[in-house]
Amino acid sequence: MKNFIQIKPEFLSGNVFDLIGRNWMLITAKHENHINAMTASWGGLASLWNKNVAFFFIRPQRHTFSIVENTKFITLCFLDTKNNKNAKNILNFCGRTSGKDVDKVKETGMTVLEDENFTYFEESSLVLCCKKLYGQFLTAESFCDKSIILENYKKQDFHKMFVGEMVKILKSEV
Repeated sequence: MKNFIQIKPEFLSGNVFDLIGRNWMLITAKHENHINAMTASWGGLASLWNKNVAFFFIRPQRHTFSIVENTKFITLCFLDTKNNKNAKNILNFCGRTSGKDVDKVKETGMTVLEDENFTYFEESSLVLCCKKLYGQFLTAESFCDKSIILENYKKQDFHKMFVGEMVKILKSEV
């Protein structure tokens, strides 16, 4: 079993644009006994409300949306796509397959770990354990650049943005 160490936010290393935008993350949540993870590439890290936060976006039609809505705690799991050949396959599968139809954990062979209120995967190289602080739907009237709507929301199916306080950061020991 892989060991994880807890690190402080100031010791997070790497480029957030690579981490989230290019390598992707798994937004992972558990409600009752159901665990689901979805691949995401929209989000970021920030200092907000005197807290270290992560923010991410989910469309309401995604199966993960209702799970995230019904829990206080989520994790953002990052897989090592450079050193783990199967990581990109897992991310692709979790991005194109609905947890409504299949058990993504079983199908990908990921190993579930639980720590206090947080559910994550042993295959992760980095885990941001977050407590939900805020959620709000994006709205057409709030866009200053309306071309974004035409490019990303032809069906007016706006994402909901969630902000979570990073209460714990786990990094795998290699």
